[in-house]
Amino acid sequence: MVMELPAPPPSSPSSPPPPPAQPTAADVEGWPIVALYGGLLVGLGLAMLLDLPDSVELLAKLLGWALIVNGFAGLSTLGTRHELDWAGKIGGVSFVVAGVVAITWPEITLWSVAILAGSGLLLVGAFEVLVGLTRRPRAGWSLDFGMGALALFFGAAALTTPATTAVALTTLFGLWALSTGSLTLALVVYLLHRTR
Repeated sequence: MVMELPAPPPSSPSSPPPPPAQPTAADVEGWPIVALYGGLLVGLGLAMLLDLPDSVELLAKLLGWALIVNGFAGLSTLGTRHELDWAGKIGGVSFVVAGVVAITWPEITLWSVAILAGSGLLLVGAFEVLVGLTRRPRAGWSLDFGMGALALFFGAAALTTPATTAVALTTLFGLWALSTGSLTLALVVYLLHRTR
């Protein structure tokens, strides 16, 4: 004998949306490392903004370190994204590679810095937006989405104006590092607050 389950009651158009998912212990696992990376990005962003280098080599080194820090931050959160770990791996490795190239490239040009970092930001930004959208029912998805949108914006800005001055690019990338680091710290605080 087959037993049929009753159909769920129809939802009325005025019913409230389901509450957002609460963060779990897996969501905050490794938070000290992520907070450290967020703090380092804020520090590098402030260093770029408060002491605008007019040297392309110094800009490449500061930006390279910011990319490396952000890449390791992405790699350290693997396992928290579940179904999209491959996106985190690609994004993290892309940032680390772009950062190492920016730091070690002898006689790097301003155009090269803009293209290298802008392309990296666009690639990783697309992955972050994808991660944010697929994690939508989970806590903190909007910050993933926001960080991806910021990376897309700053990457597009760098690629559309690659022949500007070192000061203009330093300001652009300093704002990216400062905003990304701040959002990372906000995500850590949010997740810690919601799990207690």
